[in-house]
Amino acid sequence: LSGYQSLYGTEVKNSLLMAVDDEFRNFGRKIELQIEDNKDSPVWGMSALNKILAQGSPIAIINGGSSVAMALATKADKLGIPMIGVLASDEPLSTLSRKSYRAYLSSKLQAEGLADFIVDFRTLATLYK
Repeated sequence: LSGYQSLYGTEVKNSLLMAVDDEFRNFGRKIELQIEDNKDSPVWGMSALNKILAQGSPIAIINGGSSVAMALATKADKLGIPMIGVLASDEPLSTLSRKSYRAYLSSKLQAEGLADFIVDFRTLATLYK
């Protein structure tokens, strides 16, 4: 995989491969996983989705970051295919369509969590002065 988030994309791909293997070993269910490189680009992402759609109708679309997820959300919704952005942090993604989901904290929630941590950390530091 390539692009800005290739390291994360590789981890997601490996996790999906493990999940597919576990599903077959534990339950005997075979799941076909089609993997295309979206190069962390909305244009390449749409091209990758079209390539997959030319081969059949997937039961779900799993992709990485926000820019690609935002580009694919409307098409996935029109096709009635659920889409999960596993690294997508843009809040509007989950409001673009009824079938688009984020499996990652929004940027706002990440910032709020960091702020809470900093406040707690400062309080701890103050207690030990």
